[in-house]
Amino acid sequence: MGRLAILAWAFLGLLLLSADAQPQRRVALVIGNGTYAEAGTLANPVNDALDIADKLRSIGFEVIEGNDLGKRELERSIGAFSDALQGAGVGLFYYAGHGLQVDGRNYIVPVDARLDVPVKLQLEAVPIDEVLDIMEQQTKVSLVFLDACRNNPFARSLSRTATTRSAKALAGLAQFDSTRGSFIAFSTAPGAVAMDGSGRNSPFAAALLRHIAEPGQSINDMMIAVRRDVVSQTRETQRPWEQGSLLERFEFVSDGQPAEPQRPAAAPAPSMEVAALERSVGDDKGSIEKFLRQD
Repeated sequence: MGRLAILAWAFLGLLLLSADAQPQRRVALVIGNGTYAEAGTLANPVNDALDIADKLRSIGFEVIEGNDLGKRELERSIGAFSDALQGAGVGLFYYAGHGLQVDGRNYIVPVDARLDVPVKLQLEAVPIDEVLDIMEQQTKVSLVFLDACRNNPFARSLSRTATTRSAKALAGLAQFDSTRGSFIAFSTAPGAVAMDGSGRNSPFAAALLRHIAEPGQSINDMMIAVRRDVVSQTRETQRPWEQGSLLERFEFVSDGQPAEPQRPAAAPAPSMEVAALERSVGDDKGSIEKFLRQD
Protein backbone atom coordinates (compact mmCIF):
# COMPACT_ATOMS: atom_id res chain seq x y z
CA MET A 1 0.00 0.00 0.00
CA GLY A 2 1.39 3.40 -0.96
CA ARG A 3 2.30 6.04 1.61
CA LEU A 4 -0.53 8.34 0.48
CA ALA A 5 -3.14 5.60 0.92
CA ILE A 6 -1.80 4.76 4.37
CA LEU A 7 -2.03 8.41 5.38
CA ALA A 8 -5.55 8.70 4.03
CA TRP A 9 -6.71 5.67 6.00
CA ALA A 10 -4.95 6.95 9.13
CA PHE A 11 -6.67 10.34 8.97
CA LEU A 12 -10.03 8.70 8.25
CA GLY A 13 -9.60 6.48 11.30
CA LEU A 14 -8.84 9.47 13.51
CA LEU A 15 -11.92 11.28 12.25
CA LEU A 16 -14.13 8.28 12.98
CA LEU A 17 -12.66 7.88 16.46
CA SER A 18 -13.24 11.55 17.16
CA ALA A 19 -16.88 11.34 16.03
CA ASP A 20 -17.53 8.24 18.12
CA ALA A 21 -15.93 9.79 21.20
CA GLN A 22 -18.21 12.82 21.20
CA PRO A 23 -21.58 12.24 22.93
CA GLN A 24 -24.73 13.47 21.24
CA ARG A 25 -25.80 16.94 22.32
CA ARG A 26 -28.76 17.16 24.66
CA VAL A 27 -30.72 20.40 24.78
CA ALA A 28 -33.52 21.31 27.19
CA LEU A 29 -36.07 24.11 27.47
CA VAL A 30 -37.26 24.53 31.07
CA ILE A 31 -40.12 26.92 31.88
CA GLY A 32 -41.80 27.68 35.20
CA ASN A 33 -44.80 30.02 35.33
CA GLY A 34 -46.20 30.87 38.73
CA THR A 35 -47.14 34.55 39.04
CA TYR A 36 -50.26 35.06 36.93
CA ALA A 37 -51.91 38.41 36.33
CA GLU A 38 -55.41 36.91 36.13
CA ALA A 39 -55.08 33.67 38.10
CA GLY A 40 -53.14 34.45 41.23
CA THR A 41 -49.87 32.80 42.20
CA LEU A 42 -48.74 29.19 42.19
CA ALA A 43 -46.12 28.57 44.86
CA ASN A 44 -43.89 25.97 43.24
CA PRO A 45 -43.50 26.18 39.43
CA VAL A 46 -40.54 28.56 39.49
CA ASN A 47 -38.79 26.49 42.17
CA ASP A 48 -39.53 23.35 40.17
CA ALA A 49 -38.09 24.82 36.98
CA LEU A 50 -34.96 26.16 38.68
CA ASP A 51 -34.22 22.83 40.34
CA ILE A 52 -34.97 20.75 37.23
CA ALA A 53 -32.72 23.04 35.14
CA ASP A 54 -29.85 22.60 37.59
CA LYS A 55 -30.32 18.83 37.64
CA LEU A 56 -30.35 18.61 33.84
CA ARG A 57 -27.14 20.64 33.61
CA SER A 58 -25.50 18.28 36.09
CA ILE A 59 -26.15 15.34 33.73
CA GLY A 60 -24.89 17.03 30.60
CA PHE A 61 -27.82 18.98 29.13
CA GLU A 62 -27.54 22.42 27.62
CA VAL A 63 -30.41 24.30 29.24
CA ILE A 64 -32.47 27.27 28.09
CA GLU A 65 -34.64 28.42 30.95
CA GLY A 66 -37.25 31.06 31.67
CA ASN A 67 -39.58 31.81 34.54
CA ASP A 68 -42.82 33.79 34.80
CA LEU A 69 -42.89 34.39 31.05
CA GLY A 70 -45.51 36.35 29.17
CA LYS A 71 -46.62 35.33 25.68
CA ARG A 72 -43.87 37.15 23.79
CA GLU A 73 -41.11 36.00 26.15
CA LEU A 74 -42.39 32.44 25.93
CA GLU A 75 -42.37 32.51 22.13
CA ARG A 76 -38.82 33.93 22.12
CA SER A 77 -37.66 31.14 24.42
CA ILE A 78 -39.21 28.53 22.13
CA GLY A 79 -37.46 30.15 19.17
CA ALA A 80 -34.10 30.03 20.96
CA PHE A 81 -34.78 26.39 21.81
CA SER A 82 -35.49 25.62 18.16
CA ASP A 83 -32.18 27.20 17.13
CA ALA A 84 -30.26 25.32 19.81
CA LEU A 85 -31.74 21.97 18.74
CA GLN A 86 -29.93 22.07 15.39
CA GLY A 87 -27.47 19.20 15.45
CA ALA A 88 -28.69 17.86 18.80
CA GLY A 89 -29.58 14.22 19.37
CA VAL A 90 -31.98 14.74 22.28
CA GLY A 91 -34.46 17.53 22.99
CA LEU A 92 -36.31 17.96 26.29
CA PHE A 93 -39.14 20.32 27.23
CA TYR A 94 -40.17 20.75 30.86
CA TYR A 95 -43.05 23.01 31.81
CA ALA A 96 -44.53 23.76 35.22
CA GLY A 97 -47.47 26.13 35.60
CA HIS A 98 -51.01 26.49 34.37
CA GLY A 99 -52.10 24.51 31.33
CA LEU A 100 -55.43 23.46 29.91
CA GLN A 101 -57.04 21.48 27.13
CA VAL A 102 -59.63 22.81 24.73
CA ASP A 103 -61.24 20.46 22.22
CA GLY A 104 -58.54 17.90 22.97
CA ARG A 105 -55.62 20.26 22.32
CA ASN A 106 -53.21 21.18 25.12
CA TYR A 107 -52.05 24.72 25.83
CA ILE A 108 -49.42 26.43 27.96
CA VAL A 109 -50.76 29.52 29.72
CA PRO A 110 -48.38 32.53 29.86
CA VAL A 111 -48.47 34.68 32.99
CA ASP A 112 -50.04 37.64 31.15
CA ALA A 113 -52.87 35.61 29.58
CA ARG A 114 -56.43 36.92 29.74
CA LEU A 115 -58.66 34.01 28.82
CA ASP A 116 -62.14 35.30 29.54
CA VAL A 117 -63.63 34.09 26.23
CA PRO A 118 -62.62 31.11 24.03
CA VAL A 119 -61.91 33.28 20.98
CA LYS A 120 -58.83 34.67 22.78
CA LEU A 121 -57.24 31.27 23.26
CA GLN A 122 -55.12 31.29 20.09
CA LEU A 123 -53.95 34.82 20.85
CA GLU A 124 -53.15 34.35 24.52
CA ALA A 125 -51.94 30.73 24.96
CA VAL A 126 -49.30 28.52 23.31
CA PRO A 127 -50.18 25.05 21.92
CA ILE A 128 -47.88 22.43 23.39
CA ASP A 129 -48.00 20.32 20.23
CA GLU A 130 -46.19 23.11 18.36
CA VAL A 131 -43.22 22.77 20.71
CA LEU A 132 -43.32 19.00 20.26
CA ASP A 133 -43.35 19.38 16.47
CA ILE A 134 -40.22 21.55 16.63
CA MET A 135 -38.46 18.88 18.66
CA GLU A 136 -39.54 15.93 16.54
CA GLN A 137 -38.40 17.61 13.33
CA GLN A 138 -34.87 18.19 14.62
CA THR A 139 -33.98 15.42 17.07
CA LYS A 140 -34.02 11.65 17.21
CA VAL A 141 -35.35 11.66 20.78
CA SER A 142 -37.93 14.17 22.08
CA LEU A 143 -38.81 14.21 25.78
CA VAL A 144 -41.63 16.27 27.31
CA PHE A 145 -42.46 16.63 31.01
CA LEU A 146 -45.66 18.52 31.84
CA ASP A 147 -46.50 19.54 35.40
CA ALA A 148 -49.30 21.69 34.04
CA CYS A 149 -52.44 19.97 35.26
CA ARG A 150 -53.10 22.22 38.23
CA ASN A 151 -56.66 23.24 39.00
CA ASN A 152 -56.86 26.63 37.35
CA PRO A 153 -59.48 29.33 36.83
CA PHE A 154 -58.84 29.64 33.09
CA ALA A 155 -60.58 26.36 32.26
CA ARG A 156 -63.52 27.27 34.46
CA SER A 157 -63.82 30.73 32.91
CA LEU A 158 -63.68 29.42 29.35
CA SER A 159 -66.23 26.72 30.12
CA ARG A 160 -68.68 29.28 31.49
CA THR A 161 -68.39 31.55 28.44
CA ALA A 162 -68.24 28.88 25.72
CA THR A 163 -71.14 28.89 23.27
CA THR A 164 -70.20 25.79 21.25
CA ARG A 165 -69.19 22.28 22.20
CA SER A 166 -65.99 22.56 20.15
CA ALA A 167 -64.68 25.28 22.46
CA LYS A 168 -65.22 23.33 25.66
CA ALA A 169 -62.30 23.74 28.08
CA LEU A 170 -61.48 20.93 30.48
CA ALA A 171 -59.31 20.61 33.55
CA GLY A 172 -55.98 18.86 33.19
CA LEU A 173 -54.35 17.90 29.90
CA ALA A 174 -55.32 15.55 27.09
CA GLN A 175 -53.42 12.73 25.45
CA PHE A 176 -51.53 13.79 22.32
CA ASP A 177 -52.92 12.41 19.07
CA SER A 178 -49.66 11.15 17.60
CA THR A 179 -45.96 11.37 18.28
CA ARG A 180 -42.76 10.29 16.52
CA GLY A 181 -39.74 9.27 18.57
CA SER A 182 -41.15 10.97 21.65
CA PHE A 183 -41.78 10.33 25.32
CA ILE A 184 -44.36 12.54 27.05
CA ALA A 185 -44.82 12.45 30.82
CA PHE A 186 -47.78 14.07 32.58
CA SER A 187 -47.77 14.86 36.29
CA THR A 188 -51.16 13.15 36.56
CA ALA A 189 -53.63 11.16 34.48
CA PRO A 190 -55.36 12.76 31.45
CA GLY A 191 -58.14 15.11 32.52
CA ALA A 192 -57.12 14.94 36.18
CA VAL A 193 -55.76 17.71 38.40
CA ALA A 194 -52.27 17.71 39.95
CA MET A 195 -51.21 19.14 43.29
CA ASP A 196 -48.92 22.16 43.57
CA GLY A 197 -47.40 20.78 46.77
CA SER A 198 -46.78 22.23 50.21
CA GLY A 199 -42.97 22.08 50.12
CA ARG A 200 -40.44 23.67 47.80
CA ASN A 201 -41.40 21.41 44.89
CA SER A 202 -44.54 19.80 43.53
CA PRO A 203 -44.85 16.05 44.17
CA PHE A 204 -44.06 15.35 40.50
CA ALA A 205 -40.98 17.61 40.35
CA ALA A 206 -39.67 16.28 43.66
CA ALA A 207 -39.91 12.70 42.39
CA LEU A 208 -38.22 13.59 39.10
CA LEU A 209 -35.36 15.24 40.97
CA ARG A 210 -34.88 12.10 43.06
CA HIS A 211 -34.81 9.62 40.19
CA ILE A 212 -33.75 11.29 36.93
CA ALA A 213 -29.98 10.92 37.46
CA GLU A 214 -29.91 7.27 38.53
CA PRO A 215 -27.27 5.53 36.37
CA GLY A 216 -28.37 2.74 34.06
CA GLN A 217 -32.08 3.38 34.54
CA SER A 218 -34.31 3.54 31.47
CA ILE A 219 -36.76 6.40 31.19
CA ASN A 220 -39.62 3.91 31.54
CA ASP A 221 -38.23 2.54 34.80
CA MET A 222 -37.65 6.10 35.99
CA MET A 223 -41.33 6.91 35.47
CA ILE A 224 -42.36 3.82 37.44
CA ALA A 225 -40.28 5.12 40.36
CA VAL A 226 -41.68 8.65 39.93
CA ARG A 227 -45.24 7.37 39.80
CA ARG A 228 -44.73 5.24 42.89
CA ASP A 229 -43.41 8.22 44.87
CA VAL A 230 -46.17 10.59 43.74
CA VAL A 231 -48.95 8.09 44.42
CA SER A 232 -47.56 7.54 47.90
CA GLN A 233 -47.04 11.23 48.67
CA THR A 234 -50.51 12.26 47.46
CA ARG A 235 -52.26 9.25 49.03
CA GLU A 236 -53.27 7.96 45.61
CA THR A 237 -55.01 11.18 44.54
CA GLN A 238 -52.43 11.86 41.81
CA ARG A 239 -51.02 9.29 39.40
CA PRO A 240 -48.38 10.38 36.84
CA TRP A 241 -48.90 8.99 33.38
CA GLU A 242 -46.94 8.81 30.14
CA GLN A 243 -47.25 8.05 26.45
CA GLY A 244 -44.39 7.31 24.12
CA SER A 245 -43.15 6.29 20.72
CA LEU A 246 -39.42 5.88 21.36
CA LEU A 247 -37.75 3.35 19.10
CA GLU A 248 -34.89 2.50 21.44
CA ARG A 249 -33.99 2.50 25.12
CA PHE A 250 -33.17 5.90 26.59
CA GLU A 251 -31.20 6.57 29.77
CA PHE A 252 -30.52 10.00 31.24
CA VAL A 253 -27.30 8.68 32.80
CA SER A 254 -25.68 5.55 31.39
CA ASP A 255 -24.48 2.84 33.74
CA GLY A 256 -20.96 3.75 34.83
CA GLN A 257 -21.29 7.34 33.61
CA PRO A 258 -20.76 9.94 36.35
CA ALA A 259 -23.73 12.22 36.97
CA GLU A 260 -21.57 15.34 36.92
CA PRO A 261 -20.14 16.33 33.51
CA GLN A 262 -16.42 15.67 33.20
CA ARG A 263 -13.75 17.28 31.06
CA PRO A 264 -13.44 15.69 27.63
CA ALA A 265 -10.93 12.86 27.45
CA ALA A 266 -7.64 13.56 25.73
CA ALA A 267 -7.55 12.84 22.02
CA PRO A 268 -6.19 9.39 21.11
CA ALA A 269 -2.50 9.16 20.26
CA PRO A 270 -1.82 9.47 16.53
CA SER A 271 -0.77 6.43 14.53
CA MET A 272 2.88 5.94 13.57
CA GLU A 273 2.26 7.20 10.04
CA VAL A 274 0.47 10.32 11.24
CA ALA A 275 3.18 10.98 13.83
CA ALA A 276 5.80 10.66 11.11
CA LEU A 277 3.88 13.14 9.00
CA GLU A 278 3.73 15.65 11.86
CA ARG A 279 7.47 15.32 12.56
CA SER A 280 8.45 15.58 8.92
CA VAL A 281 6.35 18.33 7.37
CA GLY A 282 4.97 20.80 9.88
CA ASP A 283 2.79 23.46 8.20
CA ASP A 284 4.79 24.03 5.01
CA LYS A 285 2.93 23.02 1.83
CA GLY A 286 6.12 22.25 -0.08
CA SER A 287 7.34 19.98 2.67
CA ILE A 288 4.03 18.14 2.68
CA GLU A 289 4.24 17.48 -1.07
CA LYS A 290 7.86 16.32 -0.70
CA PHE A 291 6.88 13.94 2.13
CA LEU A 292 4.06 12.40 0.09
CA ARG A 293 6.40 11.75 -2.88
CA GLN A 294 8.66 9.62 -0.68
CA ASP A 295 8.49 5.82 -1.06
